[in-house]
Amino acid sequence: MADAILISISNVAVTLSLGVTEGERRRPQEVLISATIGLRDGARFESDDIHDTVDYAELVAYLQEGLPQLPSLRLIESVAERVAQHVLAHALVGWVEVRVAKPAVFPAPLLASVSVRREKQA
Repeated sequence: MADAILISISNVAVTLSLGVTEGERRRPQEVLISATIGLRDGARFESDDIHDTVDYAELVAYLQEGLPQLPSLRLIESVAERVAQHVLAHALVGWVEVRVAKPAVFPAPLLASVSVRREKQA
C-alpha cells in the first residue's frame, strides 16, 4: 500500500441561508461541514512550512466567511459541491471528501447529511 497523507477538519459550524422554500431560506440555519483531504502522491512535510501543505485555517475561513457570501445555495448537496471544488483548487490536493450535515431538519438525535467525494482530474 502506498503512503497517504490525509488532512481532516470536522464539524465546522457555518450559518447559511439555505433551504428548498423561500421561507426556509429567510431563516439562517447552522450546518456542520467536515472534510477529509487526500494530498497528492509525493507530498512531504519536511520543510515544516505552512506553504507546503493545505492551510486548514484558510479553509475554515472560507467555510465561515466565504460560503455565506455565495448566492442561491438551496441544498446541502450544493454546499458540499462548492466546498469540494474550493479544496480541489489547491495544488497539493488529490481528492477530497466533504460531509455537510443539517441538524435543524429533524429532531435530535436524527441528522440529515450528504457526502461527496471528488478527485482532481489529471
